[in-house]
Amino acid sequence: MNTLGRLGNIMIEGKPGVGKTTLIEYYLKEIKNKNKIVCDSKGIDLYDCIDYPNTKYYGNNFDEFYDELINLINTNNKRVTYIIVDDFFEVECMLGKTKELFDYLFIHYKKHNVKLIVSSQVRCFYPNMKRYANTYIKLNSTY
Repeated sequence: MNTLGRLGNIMIEGKPGVGKTTLIEYYLKEIKNKNKIVCDSKGIDLYDCIDYPNTKYYGNNFDEFYDELINLINTNNKRVTYIIVDDFFEVECMLGKTKELFDYLFIHYKKHNVKLIVSSQVRCFYPNMKRYANTYIKLNSTY
């Protein structure tokens, strides 16, 4: 198992421009061959992962991404290993209904055999979400 697999659910928090997306890009390279679904709020930041094997890239197609999450839960997922969301707050603002899904997935990730890698701006995660993270990373500006 790679190091990333041992980190469990990962939450990355930081101000715009501190490297959240860059860190997620690094993680995506680490899990290049694992089954994963990816959503990013701008629809372009993580676009390069579309060429990775075993990847469903939703960009900023939030409704389809939401439907995929519902499907994973309802079918007792056995095929997706990672769910990656860059800028959770933006995705939540667009859908307004992902909070409950992520609460469920964070709590029951072992049951569904899935790990979450989620980023957001400072103070945009719901307070109870942080307690479900196995690894919490807060990035700060270096200047």
